[in-house]
Amino acid sequence: RGARVTAEVSPHHLIFNEEDIGEYDTHYKMNPPLRTAEDNAALLAGLKEGVFDLLATDHAPHSEFEKAQDFVSAPNGITGLDTALVSLFDRFVVTGEFGWDLLVK
Repeated sequence: RGARVTAEVSPHHLIFNEEDIGEYDTHYKMNPPLRTAEDNAALLAGLKEGVFDLLATDHAPHSEFEKAQDFVSAPNGITGLDTALVSLFDRFVVTGEFGWDLLVK
């Protein structure tokens, strides 16, 4: 009781969903895993409503050698540090889904 708690959402969980995995593309293997388009919408609604305190990249890159393994053996993780801002800008600010103020908050 009374504990201070923060919550974050990652750009890849706002933009991608399980349909992007295709034939088990290991570049989309992460933890927590990608879910449905409905989950994308719920996360976006939570971001707009202030449920999340920040956007965090969860930057966890791996080499092509590591990601070239079968889906089960490949490590969890996705890059994000170098693409987060432009990806969020293109997907949400340009389309009018939300403004710069929310993106840089």
